[in-house]
Formats: sequence, structure tokens, C-alpha cells
Amino acid sequence: MARGGVQNIWSAWLRSTADERLRGRSAYRDYRHLIGDLASIHMEERPLSENSLSRAVGVFAALSPGASEADTISGMCNLLRGRQRGDELARIRCRSYPDSKDKAWRILHGESPLTILGGPKTSNFYRNILYPDDPVAVTVDAHAYSAWLGKRLKVTEPRITLPLYDQVAADYRVAAAAASILPSQMQATCWFAWRRLHDVRPRSMGNNGQFVLFGPDHDPGHEPLEN
Repeated sequence: MARGGVQNIWSAWLRSTADERLRGRSAYRDYRHLIGDLASIHMEERPLSENSLSRAVGVFAALSPGASEADTISGMCNLLRGRQRGDELARIRCRSYPDSKDKAWRILHGESPLTILGGPKTSNFYRNILYPDDPVAVTVDAHAYSAWLGKRLKVTEPRITLPLYDQVAADYRVAAAAASILPSQMQATCWFAWRRLHDVRPRSMGNNGQFVLFGPDHDPGHEPLEN
């Protein structure tokens, strides 16, 4: 079992800035609001029902692995709009993995997001966005895992087994309780802090930045919070 723990998470938390803590508290709620607003437009549904919001968040989560935030959001909008127009999937532009695009399309057509998304990372990413006050769900991605381990790893390096995932998530819950915040807020804050502390630079993927969530200081090529 990898040697990490609460003390490493707490160290990242203590080195986070006031701005990072502020953004960490609101990150998943901001995602929920943004996705809801865009889905309402592209699904032509006002007000947006909870079922439609769930599907839109599921589409976003499905598209997120390996994709930038801007590509994930623009891909979601393209799929929602294409579904409304009756377009064929092959004609809809998405800069995500083909398997991710297929999963998103299935969710959009009514299959259960939690069944389609599969693994714990993406499933918890979905839960954190749809239910930002969830006291249990934690998105353990490469940066969250690195902060827990206390060692910078490449995004593609970690191979997190389910028992290890559960251990890391549990330690984030312990650290969050000590800070009197939600586990997802602890993870998001450490995500921001870890990337700054280790000079993890955004990946440029040719986006124009119009859908960037976290403000002008974040390049539109950065990964979503679950990468």
C-alpha cells in the first residue's frame, strides 16, 4: 500500500492561499451552476428539471477524462445541442476520447450516469458536481493523490486501486473535518494549491477561453478538477 496520509493533505491545505481556499469552497457548486445554465439553453428547457441537470452533469463528467475544461464544456454543449436537433453522434464535434463521447451520448439518451460512468473517480466527480453538499464523495484524481502521497507524480502515472482510492478519500474526509469544510472542498483546495506549489502548467489545447470557469488567471487549457 502506498504511504500517504492525512498529514500530507493537511500540509497542502496549510500552504494554500486565501484565494485557493475560497475557490475550493465554491468550485463544485460553480460547476453545477454553469452546467445548469448552459444545459437550460442548449436543451431548450427553462426552468431546467433535476433529471435534465443530472443528465447534463453526467455528460460533462463522461467527457472530462483526458480533456481540458474548455473542451469538456464545449463538447457537452455540442452534444446537448445536437441531441435537440436530432443530429447523428458522428456529426457532433467533441474533443474527448471516443469512448467518453459514446458514454456521454448514452447518458444523454437516458441511461443512468452512475451506471455508465463506471470507475470511482469519474463517478465521484459527477456526485460532487450534482450534489456539492455531499459529505462523503471525494474526487481522487492524479493531483489529489499526489497531494495525499506528498510527492509530485505525472498525471498518467498513478494507478489507483479501489482499496487505495477508498483510503485516500477517507483521509480527505478526516482532513476536511479538521478544517470544518466538506471533503470535496478540501480536495478542490488542495488541487489548486498543489498545482501552484509544483508549477503544474496548463495544457494548451487551442481554446479561446470563453467557458473557463475559474477566472482569468487560469488558462483555458487546464484540466477539469477530476484530472
